[in-house]
Parts: sequence; C-alpha cells; structure tokens
Amino acid sequence: MKRIIPFILALLLLAACGAEPVEAEASPPPPMPTASPLPDYIPPMDFEPVSVWQAEHFSGRALLYLGAEEDGVTPFKVYSCFMYEVTDYLDGNMLMGARAFCAEAADSGDFSVDCSNRGLWLEPVLGASALTGKLSVDGDRLTLEYTGCELAAWAEDTPGFEYRLSGGQPVIDSGTGENDSVQYLPTEFKRLPDEYLGRAMYWMPMFEEEASASAESVRGLRVGDTYADIVARFPNPLDIWSRDPRSVSAPDGWYDTFYGSEAGTVFAALFYEGGVPSTVLITCCSYASFQLDGGLNITQLSVSAR
Repeated sequence: MKRIIPFILALLLLAACGAEPVEAEASPPPPMPTASPLPDYIPPMDFEPVSVWQAEHFSGRALLYLGAEEDGVTPFKVYSCFMYEVTDYLDGNMLMGARAFCAEAADSGDFSVDCSNRGLWLEPVLGASALTGKLSVDGDRLTLEYTGCELAAWAEDTPGFEYRLSGGQPVIDSGTGENDSVQYLPTEFKRLPDEYLGRAMYWMPMFEEEASASAESVRGLRVGDTYADIVARFPNPLDIWSRDPRSVSAPDGWYDTFYGSEAGTVFAALFYEGGVPSTVLITCCSYASFQLDGGLNITQLSVSAR
C-alpha cells in the first residue's frame, strides 16, 4: 500500500503538468452603491429662510427662498435655471442658463436688486446694474412684478440689447445669440410644503454661489461619498444617473450628459477613461470635478471657482 500511494501522486503530478492552463475569471465589480440619507440643504444666502416657493408659468425652473420679516423688511433669494437658444456659432442649439439674485422687500413690497458687483458671466441679472420690482403674497401664492432695469455699461454699448419686463414672460436678451446671452425671469410662485425647505435645491443645477462656498464640499458631498450620492443631489431628468455606469461599454473619451449641454456653461456629465467611468463634472461658470474609483466612490473632489 505504501508503494501505491507515491505512484498515484506521481500520476496526478504528470496529469497536472500536461493540463492546459485555466485563466481565472475576472471578479465582477462591487454592486452599485446606494445613496446615503439626504441631509437637509439650504443653498448659500445671507439670511435664514422660513419657506421655499416654486415658480410656475416660467421658461425654466426657479425657487424663491423667503426669510422672516424684520423691521418691515423681508429678505428673499431667487435661484433660477432656464433654456435659451444660441445662434451665433451653434446653429440654433438650446443651452441652459442659471442665475441667482437676492433682495429685500419693503412693507410696500418694493424691492431693488444690486447687480453691480459681478463680472459679465456672473451677473445676477444679465446686463443690469439694478433691477426693481414688487413682491406680493396672497396665501400660498407669491408674485414678483418687475418694474424697471438699469443697464450695465457693457449692455448700453451692445446694439440690440433689450429687456421686456411686462406682458407674458419677462426676458432680458442681449441680442447677440451668444453663450449666456438670455435670461428669463420668473413671476408666479406657489409655496411648497415646509418639509421641502431643506430638499428643494436638489432639483436644481449647481449655481455659482454653491461652487464658491467651499473648496472641500459641494451640496455636502465630500471625498468618501459615492456616485449614488451625487445622483441623489442633482437633477436627473432622463433617469440616466440611476443605472450602474459600469454596465455601459463605453469607448475612451465617452461621456453621458445628465442636464444642460457641454457647449454651454451649465451642465453635468459623467466622463469615461479607458472605457470605465472616471469623473463626474458639474459646471456653471465655475466647476466641480468628482474623481471615482472602480467601486464608484469619490476619491478626489476639486472645485474651481471663477
């Protein structure tokens, strides 16, 4: 019996030496991460809002945050995004714009927006040094009526620049057909339920105020969070974000645009490198870049503010 066992072992070794090598199958990627519970989030503003209102009858989407009245003055801030057409070099492409302005309404409802401290692409109101209007509230309805606009120096020197503040959709149009050359202004708002105060901004694209608020975080997102957390905190109109991006067989340099257009200044896109998802880029004039690893975890966050 002792002689048989070494003989059998020798046969097994010979068989192993003659066998074809078997390549180990690649391990499947880890499952798609799930988003963490959404924290309450209020975008940057100089007051504590007590309610949030959503625009109606508007060529885009807008939120108005309203503060508490104090000494006869009520602060508010409007975040609005809208689609506009450019013809100068893109042959009629639709792009997304996003601008925010704030003001204080007096007891009479009159307000004035100071727009003089920003550069051309960062102006709260396109081509304006001041915007005046009247705010009124009737139950769960709020109205902004725009009464006047003082043009900035560059706008006065631009042939064809015009603003239409009454009759239908208020719009400011530089007449140039270029990038960021149009701004639509919201007028009618409805109050959202109180529980939306800390959640409503997740329906909106990124704004300049958010990009410049912190170099380490955007909407509470930090290194160590996941792609799923990004998905939960920005618009997802086509539901593209919800699928596992690793399931896409993408060539090098491929990208999926989630909102806006990469030809404009306001968009969000997932870029692939070496055929795998590598970076989420979210832009206004400034931008935030989220680097992803194979498990779709955020390994690096870079914010570049204009």
